[in-house]
This record gives sequence, structure tokens and C-alpha cells, in this order.
Amino acid sequence: MSSYLAYVLLAWSLWATRGHFEPKGIAGLAVAWALAAFPNRGKVPPWLPWAFSLFFSYWILRDMRLLYVLPKWEKHLRGLALLASVGYLLQPKWRAVGLGLALAGLIDIDLFIPLASPDPKIDVFVASKEAIQFFLQGKPVYSGGYSEIYGGRYGYEPGFNYWPGVLSYLVPFQSLTGDFRWGLVAAHLISVGILFRWVSLSVALLWLSFPVVPFVLEQSWNEPLLAMLLFLFYLCASRKKMDWAAVFLGILLGSKQYLIPLGVLSLLWIYRQHGKQKFLRVSAISLGVATLLLLPFLIREPVGLVHTTITKVLQFPYREDSLNFTTFLTLCGLGVLNPLRYLVLVGVFGWTIYKIYQVPDEKTWAWSSFFFYFTLFTFGNHAFCNYYYWVAGLATLHLALLPKPLSRS
Repeated sequence: MSSYLAYVLLAWSLWATRGHFEPKGIAGLAVAWALAAFPNRGKVPPWLPWAFSLFFSYWILRDMRLLYVLPKWEKHLRGLALLASVGYLLQPKWRAVGLGLALAGLIDIDLFIPLASPDPKIDVFVASKEAIQFFLQGKPVYSGGYSEIYGGRYGYEPGFNYWPGVLSYLVPFQSLTGDFRWGLVAAHLISVGILFRWVSLSVALLWLSFPVVPFVLEQSWNEPLLAMLLFLFYLCASRKKMDWAAVFLGILLGSKQYLIPLGVLSLLWIYRQHGKQKFLRVSAISLGVATLLLLPFLIREPVGLVHTTITKVLQFPYREDSLNFTTFLTLCGLGVLNPLRYLVLVGVFGWTIYKIYQVPDEKTWAWSSFFFYFTLFTFGNHAFCNYYYWVAGLATLHLALLPKPLSRS
């Protein structure tokens, strides 16, 4: 039960705050983090994920939390998803129809986001679009020239701050559709499909109805891509298709900087579960794939790539709208305690390594990755809705691996 409550509190905190600092959001995160430290040990009632899916559908029905637009017809789709979910629970003989309608309503919501909000005024959207244009025009991607839409308000220069794995995935969608966010919509729905087909039907619906997905898609954050790659990595690794698992892990490592600890935890899991030979092979393939993604840009613009994706990111100034404990301590005049955060981060990372080393099964790896990243962002320098979407993706995988009767079989 504790893992599910942590998941729901995380979802509520994000939905209530859009991932920006508010005291109620900090309270929700604090309780969720404490619950996440003590994951479920027994079986989970089969009705629990369905019930929480209803909660999530109700929240979406109340407010999709988009920033720029909310068409009236969206309410009908949300209502359809909610009513179909209720029918699914109450009338077993109509479950196939109810599930179909619920899925259709929730999927339609995601599909209409790029149409409903075609031009969000956020730096990620603008910079990603310009990076794709630079790439297609043969111009340097990491050497500047980006629009400053905030007028310098946040104190850092604009640019494409992600590694080339993200760019490589988004380029075809921008070229074919004119809006790269269709790639993020596709990634989220593929993640749901993976859970639905191969892991857990109920948790798939839970992830599909996660209440801030429409907001994440509108804002064009790339974490839906990362979650899809995570699920693909797990799917291949759990079925002992280790070469493919290594490829997806390599794409993850070549996509975003904060995924390096996931690589460490995942390779340790593979080493302990599959032995030295598999570990060396997976390490070589995954690092090779990440290198192939990075190498063309390192050769063409080494200074720009290092500055934009490493140096600048490490020097990002403190933001008082960040949803984490760092902001809370600073605003309460307790900034002197901030150095203790690093002890917490090091301690939790060491603890998760120890747990995987001692019990190298899938559930321990999933929980360890979830809890470490939850700690990293709640005790780190920056944390907004996209970071916690990634945490929720890890939590979803952890929930799907909890003891039966949760699984489909």
C-alpha cells in the first residue's frame, strides 16, 4: 500500500502545483518520499490500481492544468474516460467495452494536446524547435544563436541543453508533422502499450491516466521519450534479450545527463543477475551506442557541446519556483542546512547500490532507481514537473512488479 500512496501523493503534488513551488506541494512530496523509502512487501489488492485510476481521471476531469489553452470539447473526452472507468469497475460483463472507452477517452486527450496548444511559450519548446531547424540546415546545434523568450529573467543563456539522443528522436517528427511533440505523444502511448501488453494491464491504465501527462506534453518536455526507453530496456532485459537492452540503455545515456546514475544501477543489476560476461557485453554496447550519438557533435563542436550540456547546466542559478526541499529550506531561512542535502544524496545512492548488490532482482532495481531519483530531485537544485514525471515512470515500473495479484497473469 505504501508504494501506491507514494505514487498518488506524487501525482497529486504535481497536479496541484504544475511542478512549481507551493507549500502544499512540498508537504505532499515529503510524505510521498517518506512512504517511498518503505516499499510494499506483501500483495496488493487487485482493485487498488483501478481505484487510483479513477482518482486520476477525476482530477483530469476537473482540470487538465494546461497553461495556454483548454478547448471546451476536451471536457467531453475527460468525462467519457471517467464514466467508462466507473462502468468498467461496476459492471464486469461490460468490462471490455468500458475499458475500451476509458482508453479511447484518455488517449484522445493526449492526442489532441499538440492541436489544442500549438505554440506554448516555454523555452524548452522554442529551443527544441530551433535546435531541430539548425540540425536540418547543417548549422551547429550547441554553439548558441537561440531565442531568449524570458528576457534574461532566469539568469542563464538559452540553448538546447540535452544530449543528441533527444534531438535524433525528435527530428523526424518535426519534419513529418511540423510539431516534434507528436513524438512525445507517441512515446507516452508506446509506454502505455508496453505496460498493457507485457507487464500489467491495471498499471498501464494508471500510467495512461497520470494526471499531469497533458501538461507535460503541452510543455514539450522530453521525459516521455526517456520513460519509453526505460520500459523498452526493462522489457528486453527481463526477457534476456541483453543486446537490445544494451542498445536502449545506450540511447538513454546519450539523451540526458542525469541518467548516468541509472546506468550505474542498471549495469550493477545486470552484473549481479547475469554475471561478468553479460555485464561486460552490455556495458560495451551501451557505452558504444551513447558514444555514437555524442561523437558527431563532439567532433564538430566540442566546446559548444561541453559548455551547453555540462558546464552551463552545472552552473544553473537557484530558482525559487522549484518544487523541492532546497527551495523550502531557502525560503524558510534555513539555507545553511543545504549542504546536508549532499550527504542525503550520497547516502541514498550508496544504499540503493547496496540493495541491488544484495538482492539483484527486477523489483529491487526498479525500486532503487525510483527512490534514488525521487531523492535526487527533492534534495537537488532544480525540480519541476518533467523531472517528477520521470520519477513517476520509474515508480510505475516498480508498481507493475509488485507481488500478484497485480500482474495480468
